[in-house]
Amino acid sequence: MTKRTCMFLLAVLMLLPTMASAQITQQVAVSVPFSFVADGHQMPAGDYTIELNLEKRVITLRSSGDFKKQALIFTANSGREIYSNKSYVTFRQFGSRHFLAEVRREGASQVLPLGQMEREIAKASAAKETATVEAKLLRR
Repeated sequence: MTKRTCMFLLAVLMLLPTMASAQITQQVAVSVPFSFVADGHQMPAGDYTIELNLEKRVITLRSSGDFKKQALIFTANSGREIYSNKSYVTFRQFGSRHFLAEVRREGASQVLPLGQMEREIAKASAAKETATVEAKLLRR
């Protein structure tokens, strides 16, 4: 093999992990009509972009508008296949308190574990409900 061919193959091999990582990262946009807690952070009502990375099992939550908040949250893949072409965000609700629980986007889901604050509220409150807000998958 020539030196040029070897260098080309080496460059391709080095780029493969980056290309694979880019394919498993997606974004959804959602407009949340209520304040909520995400990984212990109080987030106001508003428009958000949520970037999902299945490989690293992490989501990045970014707010739009004047208040500019951001949170990096470790998640778990739901482990179940989703046959829906819809994207949405689910919140666990205890009274008037909302906690980010799950982000679904066309074909997969990432679930957030209960945080310490949520576990404490759950112990004191018997009533747990869910609230779902439709999201829009952003195409790159």
